[in-house]
Amino acid sequence: MMKTNEKINKIIQEFKQALDDEIHALKLGKGSGIVLVTNGKFLKKTLEFYIYQFHLENFIVVLEDTPAILDVDGREFECEIISVNGQLVQISVKEKLESIIHKARIKTNTWYLLELLKKKYEEYENEVERFATSYKLFSGYSENIKDANRPQLDLNTFTNINSNISQQKAIFSSINNSISILWGPPGTGKTATIAQAIYGHMNLGRKILLLSHANNAVDQALEKVAFETKKFFYKDCKLVRLGTPKAEMLQKFETHYPLVLLDKIAEHKSSELIAQKRKLSLYLEKLNSEIEKLKNVVLDVERLKELIKSIQQEEIACQNIEHQIHHFRHETRRLQYKSNELKRKLETIADTSGFKKIIFGLDPNKIKSERIDVIQKVNLNSNQIQKLKELLNVHRNRLKDCKNSNHQLRESLRPKVQKYSNFKEITKILEDLETQRDLTKDKIDEINTNIENIKNQILDEAQLVATTLSKSYLSKEIDKIQFDILIVDETSMAPLPMLFWSASKVKKGITIVGDFKQLPPICISREVLAQKWLKRNIFDVLGINQISKACSDHRVVLLDTQYRMNPLISQIPKREIYNGRLMDAENTSTKTTYDKVSGNSPICLVDTSLQNPWCSQFDRGRFNLISGLISIELASIILDDIRHNKITVGIITPYQKHARLLLRIAEDRNLFRNNNLRINTVHSFQGGEEEVIIFDSVEGLGSKKWSILNDYDNLESSKLLLNVALTRASSKLYLVANCNYFTKVFPPDTMFLKVLNHFRKKGKVVPSTELFNGLKDSNFEYWVDKINSTNKREFIQGSSFTADEFWPSFLKDLSHVNDELIIFSPFLTIERVGKLSNYFIELLSKNINIYVITLSPNEQPAVMRDNARNVLEHLKSIGVIVKFRKNMHEKIALIDRKIKWIGSLNILSHNTRTEYMERVVGERSANELFEKFKLESLLKNTNRNGDTCPMCSVGYIVTKKQRKYPYKEFFGCSRWPKCEWLENSDLNGRNAKKNMESAINSNIRSKSFDSQIHEYSISQTQISKNQYQDSINRAEKSNVNEWESKLLYWSSVKKTGYRFSAKKNAWWKKKEI
Repeated sequence: MMKTNEKINKIIQEFKQALDDEIHALKLGKGSGIVLVTNGKFLKKTLEFYIYQFHLENFIVVLEDTPAILDVDGREFECEIISVNGQLVQISVKEKLESIIHKARIKTNTWYLLELLKKKYEEYENEVERFATSYKLFSGYSENIKDANRPQLDLNTFTNINSNISQQKAIFSSINNSISILWGPPGTGKTATIAQAIYGHMNLGRKILLLSHANNAVDQALEKVAFETKKFFYKDCKLVRLGTPKAEMLQKFETHYPLVLLDKIAEHKSSELIAQKRKLSLYLEKLNSEIEKLKNVVLDVERLKELIKSIQQEEIACQNIEHQIHHFRHETRRLQYKSNELKRKLETIADTSGFKKIIFGLDPNKIKSERIDVIQKVNLNSNQIQKLKELLNVHRNRLKDCKNSNHQLRESLRPKVQKYSNFKEITKILEDLETQRDLTKDKIDEINTNIENIKNQILDEAQLVATTLSKSYLSKEIDKIQFDILIVDETSMAPLPMLFWSASKVKKGITIVGDFKQLPPICISREVLAQKWLKRNIFDVLGINQISKACSDHRVVLLDTQYRMNPLISQIPKREIYNGRLMDAENTSTKTTYDKVSGNSPICLVDTSLQNPWCSQFDRGRFNLISGLISIELASIILDDIRHNKITVGIITPYQKHARLLLRIAEDRNLFRNNNLRINTVHSFQGGEEEVIIFDSVEGLGSKKWSILNDYDNLESSKLLLNVALTRASSKLYLVANCNYFTKVFPPDTMFLKVLNHFRKKGKVVPSTELFNGLKDSNFEYWVDKINSTNKREFIQGSSFTADEFWPSFLKDLSHVNDELIIFSPFLTIERVGKLSNYFIELLSKNINIYVITLSPNEQPAVMRDNARNVLEHLKSIGVIVKFRKNMHEKIALIDRKIKWIGSLNILSHNTRTEYMERVVGERSANELFEKFKLESLLKNTNRNGDTCPMCSVGYIVTKKQRKYPYKEFFGCSRWPKCEWLENSDLNGRNAKKNMESAINSNIRSKSFDSQIHEYSISQTQISKNQYQDSINRAEKSNVNEWESKLLYWSSVKKTGYRFSAKKNAWWKKKEI
């Protein structure tokens, strides 16, 4: 059997590999990022830090106490993330910034903490014996704690404590057992139980380390311990909060329990040093201000020198150019004189005899050639002079600008330097100030060292140190301190490598507090070791992740009474999650809140079925605009009703993309003004609680059938998510859901349908149309732009696009459609149409025509037919005109008859990344397609393409054509001859083929033929008078259709002088040229 040290070493090696895999996965994805923050304000000052709060423009998922960088107008400051609560983030920085910061950026790196933890394990790789307690925890070994000279305690010790029986058992277990597991479902008083257990440990003289992944959980427990021990342990500075609490808790601690804050205790014990530090800090601020002013003066003087130098250079340049101009002008005059001389010589030669020309060597051709050369040189010189003049103007303008800047700078410098005799004096004073600053910093550092020593002494002497899991390995202050007891709250979310490290810091006992029916840690990597050690929690490791196993395990104590929720809210979790083992406290039935939507009902279902909101998917995210607007409208009504009460409202949703949409809408409607609204994902809300919760379920037609809420698809994770969602509210829970969609898509025994039925039977049901009446929002494009930044994307240049390049560019084009959009897509899927449906709704609201040309459902692959039918019904319901073309295969989009997209990508069914599209801009290219596919006739003529067959209600109406002259078109069912419905033809009935042949052979004229068509159609299909009249109108309109091409006139009916084209199925006549 493998030795313990070898087993520990193996676990550590697996941790390191798992951390490596996760770091690699985060680096490949979006593990680091920059998030914009606004409306920053200074909240509090501690001894070392300044706390600021900002509004997030986007959600960030980071562990609390994560180091980050705050960028304010290009200035970067190291900071720590204290907390993230919905759209609010609190950070701590060491430097005092402006009281109001309108805009900044926070740069985060989610793998930074993992890298530090990995380094910690590497640092102690050869000291595996320090992890002996950690190994006992992970192996589940538990024994009684036996303190020297102390008798073992029994349960009777805690009978007088103000707690229920299960809580007393939990406290007893924590105090007596080396491994104790407190199973605490939501609202069962975990924090109070932890506080009582800590009190018991401290009475036994034990040193406790209290940890949680979140600051808030740590602070809640610490506050209760401080309250219980205010007269002795608190007074003696034995309770220490390591790290920075949220501003609200910090304010509460400073007001009621200042001696739990490490800085305040240090200040209390080193008041003289603190006073010196404050005095030196003020002096340092003054020095820095003076140094900054003098540095600006020095920079201005240096700039003045540069300006003087530039003036001299420009003056020299102007002089040189003027000299060159003078030279070229002189040369030009000389050449002009020479040209005139040559001209006179030519005139003289013209009067000279040939004999004299020979005697005196006068060659007129040579002289002409020489004169031409001279003239060319003159022209060249003139051009050069012009260029030099232009260059001279440039340098003169520069000289003028330099002189102006020189004058302005001198004027601004004069009052700053008038008290100094010369520049050397300024530099000397600056050097002296910098020396004083450095000395002052050294003194402050020395004081800080002394204070740190005092802090270390405080931590050494403390009986309780409360901090976060991250701080347990980040903080140097407790790196060498050993504790007796470790208590970890919210352990379902605690990453195992962090928990293993924290357990190494204790000697006697570990208490694990949490609920294995809550969500586990988030893991990005798919590697085996990462899934093993980063996606599971301690309950999985110990094998107590099921109720039956937990109830039979002697280490586990269930806190069986919940105090948070109204019984109607807790009923589903009690029955479906906790198998009836959870009870309600007596006073929970009084937890109610009134509002005008649901009255006093604790649960309310807002059913969106009547609006049937479409669920959209972008960039692997899912959101539902109408559902989001309904949720925000609901929150607005509730907030207005309770504005006089200090009640908070939370909106939670399974999908981050939808949470981002909710955040944007709420910001635009100014719902955060009173700081009583929280919006976040269900995952991020774990551990939180609000009086009123709105659970927006998001799902609807357009989304993939897989859903995170469907426990048929993902059994355990779906139930855990629903458990978290349903247990966040104390007095009122709203569920916003498309009941018809869920009933149709989800299996009947899924938990979510049980939740819906519970709300229907026990709560109030409100149709969403009473809150938000409309199928679309006029600002859809605005909201989508806020989520995806579509309109702000740079358009990708080029003609050929991969699938990844196509979508952002195509959506960019969609945002600029003015008149018409035509899409050729042979196949249709709900998933892809879901991404574009709300774009279509927005375009249609602007009176933009949208045409979809596709295959009839019966021509689509069998596995896609039902899907295609649903898509067609939806497209027609929102106003898209659907046209069928037989045997089509083209993948095209035409935008305003100017932009053409064409390639191999099915725009309304694409789900792979191996396709391509080309973008062509130009009216000729678009017109070519119109002629090729006869789009004018297809799009503009009235027809019934795409309607459901009135006879069988299964097939669709499609255009058919007679096979022989006069090639008459008529409407028929796509299932013909199985379904015999036809219109505008005497083909209706069982003898359709025979009737068609007789009609063709008798050469019935068009008008009488139409009459027979309608008479026969009426008798056979019994269509209504309105249908009959519509048929006549369509026939009449089709008979007068005329158009022209470049060379021909065309008509759909025979006219004098026209000839018939079987190919075009129309009559034509040549134009006269």
